[in-house]
Amino acid sequence: MLLARVFDEGGINAAGVGIGHDIKATLDGESSESIVLNGFYTADLNTYIRGTVRYPFEELVVGPHQLELVVWDVQNNKGKAEIDFEVYDDFESALGHVSVYPNPSTDVFRFSLEHNQACQSGVATLEVFSNSGQLVYRAEQPWQQEGFRAESLQWNSAGGSNGSTVPAGVYVFRLTLNTETGGIVQYADQIIVLRP
Repeated sequence: MLLARVFDEGGINAAGVGIGHDIKATLDGESSESIVLNGFYTADLNTYIRGTVRYPFEELVVGPHQLELVVWDVQNNKGKAEIDFEVYDDFESALGHVSVYPNPSTDVFRFSLEHNQACQSGVATLEVFSNSGQLVYRAEQPWQQEGFRAESLQWNSAGGSNGSTVPAGVYVFRLTLNTETGGIVQYADQIIVLRP
């Protein structure tokens, strides 16, 4: 499902007034097969400046794709957005982009991860190991995500309420997601602890 929220102070051109000024989606750069979405746009109640485009894609080929959405305002200005996504033929647990910020840090590391388990529950486990392989931190927390991004995991390397202080150095973290469907997915990378 393509779901796009659009906004323009001058108003959205949902009628396709002007040659080529339709709301269009182009999949994988195939401009000859662009989809006109004027009929799939719904303005928000009592306004002409914002609304939603909803379009149900069917039978997409398994694999990576790129989608470009073009929307025009009533003053003939074009807005464009692109997104990369991947289609799977099953619903196995998967992680997308995982980031740690700040990295390096003197105290708190925050973990952000993209996943495909929206509206699912389970357990998320964060483990941190020293460069010699010793476990220095481990925490589990219930997993209940409504969206496709989780940002609630963190580790305080300077102690605080999260445990004991660790010395400066390179550490390895491992994130494990156990989903309610029995899927297990892991991701590991390095973080750097600094000390003043």
